[in-house]
Amino acid sequence: MNYLELIQNVAVLYGYEKPATFVQAQNSEYDKIRMEINFALEDIFLNKKFKFREKKSTFNTVAEQQAHSLPEGVIKIGGLFIPSIQSSPLDYYNSKNLKDFIADTTTGKPDKYTVYNNEIWLDPIPDAQYSVIMLFDTFNFAVTDAAVEKKNLSLETDQPNFSDIHHNIIIYKALTNLFDDDPFKYSIYEKRYRQKMSDLISESSGSSQQHLRFLLPGFSKRMI
Repeated sequence: MNYLELIQNVAVLYGYEKPATFVQAQNSEYDKIRMEINFALEDIFLNKKFKFREKKSTFNTVAEQQAHSLPEGVIKIGGLFIPSIQSSPLDYYNSKNLKDFIADTTTGKPDKYTVYNNEIWLDPIPDAQYSVIMLFDTFNFAVTDAAVEKKNLSLETDQPNFSDIHHNIIIYKALTNLFDDDPFKYSIYEKRYRQKMSDLISESSGSSQQHLRFLLPGFSKRMI
């Protein structure tokens, strides 16, 4: 589902008129719905180290430059490689040992790194340009229709940064927040949310375990 479809689904289930267009969905009456959708997506996306957060990126080092940009995410353990130097990953040093990196001005082929101030610090300092492969868990929970990752849903065609088969979980989570003053409706959507989260966690861990599903009257996989 894209951003407009998410707004439409949440609005209808919350008891509001379904906005026919994205322009209408920007009206002030939908402000809280749009906000809760983004809050819900962020909470879900960062809840676990889901498989769909795993990304691969490459960058080139700059000769005699120690610090390089960090992606919007967290580098996985053993997730930094310079294949032209060695097949094994670079060793990670905790940033509390940063003084060891600062004191060492030696240049050469990097074999270890640390992370500090949203930068990757390599040691020894690269003596040439090297191609680095980086495996990381992204923080970007949204994606545009041009496949550009971003940190929030803002455009009509933006989508959550994972398979649309699981997008209903965003609706359930947003509705639990919207119905926090209605215990009955809160319990309905909270139950749906917990079941879908259980499915997400199970799928991400590679488990084939089957879960009981709570079927509620009037629900279908696609709501609009």
